[in-house]
Amino acid sequence: MMFNYTDNNFLVKENNQGHGAKNRSPVLVGLRVLVVDNDIDTSNLFCFILETEGAKVIEVASSQAAVLAVQQACPDVLISDICLPDEDGYTLLQKVTAITVAEGKQLPAIAVTGLFTEEDCQKLAFSGFQKHLPKPTDPDELVTAVVEVIGRSSK
Repeated sequence: MMFNYTDNNFLVKENNQGHGAKNRSPVLVGLRVLVVDNDIDTSNLFCFILETEGAKVIEVASSQAAVLAVQQACPDVLISDICLPDEDGYTLLQKVTAITVAEGKQLPAIAVTGLFTEEDCQKLAFSGFQKHLPKPTDPDELVTAVVEVIGRSSK
């Protein structure tokens, strides 16, 4: 793993080796994915999975750092935990949407959460996240969700 950009607030990791699954090419090559999760194990797992599929991963642990990363690193996809230390993922999505809309862009977003009551699912459905995944998250479901929100083929 190679660290290409460091800052006190976030880190961009790039895997130039493309360790996709055997007999197929990595499906996320060149994609910049912002992962926001304060659980280091979850964040590291997501980074490993996404990097294996060729993505460049921007890894942060707070909403504040995520907003800065959106402004400076211009990610293609946001993957955010709903329960963050400084504010929830819903508020983060509102801030990120305001930034990207002002720039004439759209940032597809995936929510990851351990909260899956009926009320939580309804809130997720109306919040602006294109997809939501449960914790723990299946690696194949994570990659499939990213592929779906960006409209790429997983062939």
